[in-house]
Formats: sequence, structure tokens, C-alpha cells
Amino acid sequence: MISFLKEAAGLLAFNALLWWLIPGLVLGNLHVDTLEAAFWTHDLAFGYWKHPPLLTWLIDLVFVPGPLSILSILLLSQIITISTAFFIWKTASEIGGKNASRLALVLFLTSPLASFYALQVNHNTILAPFIAATLYFGHRYLETRSLKSNAALGVAIGSGLLAKYEIIFALIPLIALALTIPRYRSAFFQIESYSALLIALLILAPH
Repeated sequence: MISFLKEAAGLLAFNALLWWLIPGLVLGNLHVDTLEAAFWTHDLAFGYWKHPPLLTWLIDLVFVPGPLSILSILLLSQIITISTAFFIWKTASEIGGKNASRLALVLFLTSPLASFYALQVNHNTILAPFIAATLYFGHRYLETRSLKSNAALGVAIGSGLLAKYEIIFALIPLIALALTIPRYRSAFFQIESYSALLIALLILAPH
């Protein structure tokens, strides 16, 4: 993480200026999805009628009432953006090397998700780091068969389910990789491969 922050500090600071500090001081209100999730903080629960609870929990954690309220919620958006960028950078670095990781970082930070949509702190934006983490730890497990990576994969999937159920679509490329690349196929026959799903279900269980 430290090497990532050293390499990406300038880009992340510029991104924060554009999509956190300036909008936080200028905007008079936030997207209706964000306001809805913020309203639900009055009744903290393990789930709501439209969505899983993680976004509301996180908004409640960072929310500062008063004139700094928009800045505080957009700070959450920047934490999401930085977390997503880290896992994208890490995955690209392990697969394609340093140049690929730099390119992946720039492409992500100039994408709508890290810019315009960063002002809409909703269940789609909060899902992004869990998708990136699922792909990173899933690929790492297929490469190394590390139980630590497998456990982290389970945490990423389970937490992603608490963000939005569409996290399950992040499993499709991992399954495709495991089916396509011969050295990955044996993962289907290792019982420890399925412990990630058990961890995910345990995290999801209270919801």
C-alpha cells in the first residue's frame, strides 16, 4: 500500500481536488440516492427495503452534521476511489508489470466511476472496491493457492454482498479463467477453494 501511495500520490491528490474538495465546497446538495442512504442512518439495520446495508453504515460512520456534511460524505467517495484504484493497480502490476499498473491506474482515475460518478455516493460506487478486490484475490488464489488469499476473497465477496448483490458477477471472469487456463482448473477439485464462499455466506448471514 505504501508503494502504491508513493507512486500514485500526485494523481490521487489531483483527483481529490477535482472530485472532493471543490464539489464539497460548491455543491448545495448530493444525489438523491446518497440522500436516501443518509436518511436511513436514522434507523441502522442489517438491511433496507431496497438495498443491503453497507452504504448506510459507512455514511453513518463518516457523516459530520452541519456545513461540512457534503465534504464528509464525498470523503467516503474518495476512500472508495482510492481503495478501488489500489486493487486495480495491484492486479495489473502482478499480471503485466509496472507499466501496466501505471496505465491501469491512469485509465481508472480518468473513468466516469472515479470522476463524475464519484459525486453519486450510492450502492454502485461502493461496490467498485469489492469487485476490484474480488478479482485481485481470486486471481492471486488461482496463481498461488494461498489460504490467506482465499480467505481474503471470501471477505471481499461477503462484504460486496452487503454493498450490492451484483458482486456475484465478479465471479464470472474468475470462473472463466479457471476453466480456460489449464493450471487453474485443479482449483475446482480442491475443497479449500470453496471456503471463500463459506466465509462470504457467514458475513452475509446477519443480513
